[in-house]
Amino acid sequence: MEGLFHEKVVVCESDTDCRIFAAIVEAITPADARSPDLMFTHCGGKQRMPVVAAALQRIGVTAIAIVDFDFLRDLGDVERLVSTMGGNFGEILEPLKRIGAAMQSSNAKRTRAQVKTELEEVFDSAGDGPFDKKIRSALVEVLKTPSLWKGAKSHGIGMLRGDDYQRCVDVIQLLSKWGIWVLPNGEVEAYCKSVGKHGERWVGEVLSRKDLAADGELRELREFVSAAILGR
Repeated sequence: MEGLFHEKVVVCESDTDCRIFAAIVEAITPADARSPDLMFTHCGGKQRMPVVAAALQRIGVTAIAIVDFDFLRDLGDVERLVSTMGGNFGEILEPLKRIGAAMQSSNAKRTRAQVKTELEEVFDSAGDGPFDKKIRSALVEVLKTPSLWKGAKSHGIGMLRGDDYQRCVDVIQLLSKWGIWVLPNGEVEAYCKSVGKHGERWVGEVLSRKDLAADGELRELREFVSAAILGR
């Protein structure tokens, strides 16, 4: 119900997303300009987004959804959110199948840099605890899985080439017209890789170390926020 008191609600996957998007909006809004009347909320993962979006629509609230690139992996998740947001899933079904096949191909090739990033993500998400069986299993999974989806969080659309890349660009553009904004680089952490952390630790360090309005590494994230949230 709190969304009733705002012009727009931005539905995100996680609190990390909410914090960085809200901070960037504040940073790029001129001091003498009217502050955007926004509410940022997260739903603990992409699977619950249709439920939250539908609830907001029932009370007449304008909402957009921002999702990580790997949202495109599960056709069921995509269909539910597209239908909730008033889009036509049939328009993107075949391109999504082609993209999924390319990402899942047994011939998929990852660069050494991509594998290194995926291994680092396992360690970052594990924190400073012991090197246990769970971590070893996650590392083995990274090394043995050919699917490009393993690197989707860090590299996003950059995992694709040629016609598949262009199909993905077209799908992302169409989704944005329905109020669903896909992070093309993967996830928010992929827009500032000089901060080698994840989640709350990542956003805390970015907010304390970076000039959100001018830092060169954050340029693409500022452009995404400006287009998706501010409509510029």
